Amino acid sequence: MAKLKLGLIVTIDSFPNPEDALDKVASFGLPTCQLAFEDPALYTREVAGRLRKAAGERGLEITAVWAHCNKEQS
Repeated sequence: MAKLKLGLIVTIDSFPNPEDALDKVASFGLPTCQLAFEDPALYTREVAGRLRKAAGERGLEITAVWAHCNKEQS
């Protein structure tokens, strides 16, 4: 049976830049994270590339991406 990898759900919008969110996950020594976005302005290839690069540099695996609307959009 495979071992379960523990991770965090982290809201990218809560940090000054996307890399800081992954720094927070890495600071706990966790191997995985799930990313949440509320701001549609962050749904870009540029942000995706930065997150992919940052995850690799920190040895993190991004296992899910949650894109949802904020309260003003619902």
